[in-house]
Amino acid sequence: MNIKKWEKAREKAEILLKEVNNSNITDTLEKMDYIVVSMLEDEYLIKKLRSINSLSFYRATSLKEVYDFIESVIVKIDDEIEFFNEPEYATKTEKENSVFIVHGHDEPLRLNVEKILLNQGIKPVVLSDTVNGGKMILEKFQEEIRKCKAAIIIYSADDKVNDGSQARPNVIFEHGYAISELGKDRVVMINGSNDIHLHSDISGLLYIPVIEDWKHRVLKELDYMGFDIDFSKQ
Repeated sequence: MNIKKWEKAREKAEILLKEVNNSNITDTLEKMDYIVVSMLEDEYLIKKLRSINSLSFYRATSLKEVYDFIESVIVKIDDEIEFFNEPEYATKTEKENSVFIVHGHDEPLRLNVEKILLNQGIKPVVLSDTVNGGKMILEKFQEEIRKCKAAIIIYSADDKVNDGSQARPNVIFEHGYAISELGKDRVVMINGSNDIHLHSDISGLLYIPVIEDWKHRVLKELDYMGFDIDFSKQ
């Protein structure tokens, strides 16, 4: 559970806030450099910094701006801690310890992702494996993804286009829906091919390419989301 990591990140942010308060005009630039480097050294602080506006933080020209950004990060961290402290959290996460997998035609990659999840005691949910129950496809998809804590979207070179290839339309649609339903910080995108054309709406999203350390990177994302991860099991 990540609550301890969030609490440590908050403690560090509070210390940095005091550092800013104790600064004076003569050491402003030096102190700002120190604060920026300190924030970047903590993966939990930088994740929350990115969710606000990291570019503006890097371009801050006064300690007042830096102070305001750190305060905003602390507010975001408090939201995470509050979520973990909710009475129903333990029951909720135990009951819904599952990840929805959106995929195309790359069956070996999908099976690899399923194996990663199963090794962590996380239930992989694949739409075709669930009971139909007389539902329409969209209705079934909406119902199943709503039960999950996160989603992994696998992009593979399924459809040929003029300048290369692209993922199947249903993968693109379900990716957008997953972001809307779960939040973009609970959706992991895996890019299974270098020549996939990404549509403009998603081309700016960070993704995990299938290279040497991709499994470890997937586990890091799940760890950040609050899953209990054993990095020795991949």
